[in-house]
Amino acid sequence: MICTDELTVIEVDGQPLAALADRLRVPEPAASIPPDAPEHCPACQAGVTAATEVCPDCGLTLTDLQ
Repeated sequence: MICTDELTVIEVDGQPLAALADRLRVPEPAASIPPDAPEHCPACQAGVTAATEVCPDCGLTLTDLQ
């Protein structure tokens, strides 16, 4: 059960929260991903790393959202 000061959520769209537990889990923080892990440019899908500031293929400026 998820509680707040004002309401308690007991189900979502008729399904109990226990049935949705896998979808409600929070993923590991991005800080655990090594800076040289392979990623892709969102514009052209070229291979880049988390440390890449500008895509070498299309020139898109890549920003860290943390």
